[in-house]
Amino acid sequence: MSDKVALIENIINKVDFILVGGGMAATFLKSEGFEVGLSLLEADRIETAAALIKKTKVNKVNLILPLDVVITNDVSDKGTYRVVTIDKVPKDQKIVDIDLRR
Repeated sequence: MSDKVALIENIINKVDFILVGGGMAATFLKSEGFEVGLSLLEADRIETAAALIKKTKVNKVNLILPLDVVITNDVSDKGTYRVVTIDKVPKDQKIVDIDLRR
């Protein structure tokens, strides 16, 4: 996320939508109060994510965060994967992708 903050700040006045996925999604979801389990997270950037969310609202930019995510207990061929809504991520699972079916 660290290297993408400047990019988001540079485009915030030039776009109508910003979609957050990948490794940044968990940090943004955590800043919104969601449980992200064992997901890759930049804990020192949670406040930055919250500030960017506020900036998008002020600038009337539609910030799109995942509504559904793919979670797993083990990122390997032995892991089990399933899709859950962002309010149902268990503490012992990690977010590995966003679900685009909605």
